Amino acid sequence: MSSILKILLVSFSLMTFSNANSQSTFYSILLTLHDTSQISQAHIINITSKTGVISDNEGKFGITANNNDSIQISVLGYQTITILANSITDTIYLKERNYVLELYNVMPYKTFAEFKDAFIKLQLPDTFRHVNQTFRLTNEELIGIDRVSQQGIIFSGVVSSIFAAFNKRMKDKANYEMLLLRDEYEAFLATKFNPDLVKKITELADKQTLNDFIIYCDFTNNFIANNNNYTIINQTFECYEEYINLPLALK
Repeated sequence: MSSILKILLVSFSLMTFSNANSQSTFYSILLTLHDTSQISQAHIINITSKTGVISDNEGKFGITANNNDSIQISVLGYQTITILANSITDTIYLKERNYVLELYNVMPYKTFAEFKDAFIKLQLPDTFRHVNQTFRLTNEELIGIDRVSQQGIIFSGVVSSIFAAFNKRMKDKANYEMLLLRDEYEAFLATKFNPDLVKKITELADKQTLNDFIIYCDFTNNFIANNNNYTIINQTFECYEEYINLPLALK
């Protein structure tokens, strides 16, 4: 091979290598493939040179790179792409990315036993308000002795107010318990004698007539509570026979 030919080949190789590795600034704009809206704050990274830029508010960017440098474009919500620098066009479209998240049930405790244990060990901050030590009452003011009578000492001070409030609370509790017992007793009676049962026995369809008949029978709570169902049904039959034979004016 002649010296001239060798020189030409070397020169051509150097020119090709220089062109392949000459740096240029590549400009483009990022748009969504769905509706061509602009994508801002996207990361455009030159993986080869470890440099990068961010797209502006209009989706535009410019990055310096060699022709064969690998350029990665990524942004939250869109698919990441990697292209060669010389493949960058005036407009680059990114596809939206669908994220598949695993379903989680957020619960404070896994089991009731775990919750119970945490509840027992729960420590609440002390909310006790300390009494101002400058505020003091004498024994007489605290007890509030008005006078002494034949029934004993009569109180009207702080102690008597506390006692009265406590006494009222106890009475209210007793009344509430009595109401519960009464409701339970009436519910028990209703299981043994009620309008539906009477209707089945007598076949009285009219509600008013049925109510009048029950009033006429006048079974006491004590009778219903202390007798079995057979006795109550039998007594209802007897009462019904009396009732249908009454003059119309007495019904």
